[in-house]
Amino acid sequence: MDIIQFENVTANYGKICALKNVTISVKKGEFISITGDNGSGKSTLLKLILGLKKPKTGKVIIARNYNIAYVPQFRAFDSSFPIDVKSVILQGRLKKNFPFSRYNKEDIKALEYYSKVLCLQSLLERQIGELSGGQIQKVLIARALIAGSDVLLLDEPTANIDEDSTKEILKILKNLNDKTIILVTHNTKDIVNYCDYILHIRKIGVEKHKCI
Repeated sequence: MDIIQFENVTANYGKICALKNVTISVKKGEFISITGDNGSGKSTLLKLILGLKKPKTGKVIIARNYNIAYVPQFRAFDSSFPIDVKSVILQGRLKKNFPFSRYNKEDIKALEYYSKVLCLQSLLERQIGELSGGQIQKVLIARALIAGSDVLLLDEPTANIDEDSTKEILKILKNLNDKTIILVTHNTKDIVNYCDYILHIRKIGVEKHKCI
């Protein structure tokens, strides 16, 4: 089942073309990596999926009843803010009536489950600023998962992270079989061992390569 479809999509910033004639589809449960040179339109593609940008021509179709979460790079998160890991992850469970909501038993159960999935149990009481870049990235992924997201969009999650942490994060993402993963990266060396397909964005279109 296709949950995300681009039908001959072109997107501009003013007179500058960021994406041209892109046609792609993403099926439920796929792990897709988006690669390409700087300025090739990778971030624009994520903005189109999130609805933050509209195409100049073509259609972006998102299946109904699918929750999409954006996971930023750890550098985009203010690690100096005085908050512990547990509280950051639980932000994903905040209800619409924030700030008056309270966490219930189901929230805590979800925290326990996803902290185990991401190997974060021993870090829950630590301040976020005490963590490494790789650990913070896992916390941000856990925050997206605990919100009940079906689709994770990750923008360079392994940038400026050591090799061991990179492989750990990619392995965790690969094992999320019930989630659809779309990951933007320059790191084609490691990603081919984990994703299903690589979509290489070029000025003249998109090349699709099967990985496993």
